[in-house]
Amino acid sequence: PSVRLPFRRVQPHHLAHVAQEYLRRHAGVSADMWPTIIQLELLDGLAGLNPETDTLKIAEHIEKYIATQFLYSKSAPADILKAFAAKRAKCDQAASGMVAILREKHIASRVVGGNLGQTKNDDRGSYLLTRDGEPLHAYVEVYFQGQWHRFDPTPVRKAPDEKDATEPSEYSQFPPK
Repeated sequence: PSVRLPFRRVQPHHLAHVAQEYLRRHAGVSADMWPTIIQLELLDGLAGLNPETDTLKIAEHIEKYIATQFLYSKSAPADILKAFAAKRAKCDQAASGMVAILREKHIASRVVGGNLGQTKNDDRGSYLLTRDGEPLHAYVEVYFQGQWHRFDPTPVRKAPDEKDATEPSEYSQFPPK
């Protein structure tokens, strides 16, 4: 049986808060700061899409690009721009980069830490997998038409030089959308 995270619809009086909180520029990254390879391969591919109507299509495009074109690497550069230039990222870097791009496109989004598991997350009514109190996984939620939609841009291939990296598939699987 599949288990679903309990996402709640945002009430209309909360919309201003959502826009204000989740549209702020993330990490000070603007479109002209992204490495050339990302501008050419990813951002240019979004040119014909309208963020107001194609929100989920844009998010899916970014998610698929990062997940399939990057390598999972625990030794990826800490700086998000350098990590993206190297096309190496951990789940939190992939999620942060995706949110930075989405917010640059004026799409409300947030990085979410955790997964279904053992620790009760009172804010959401779900459970998180944690190690020493820290979430084991990070993914993205995109706000569209009054609901949060889940995306996981974690790279699906491990960098060949990573001997001790956890396989992404060991922890990035959460209930289907």
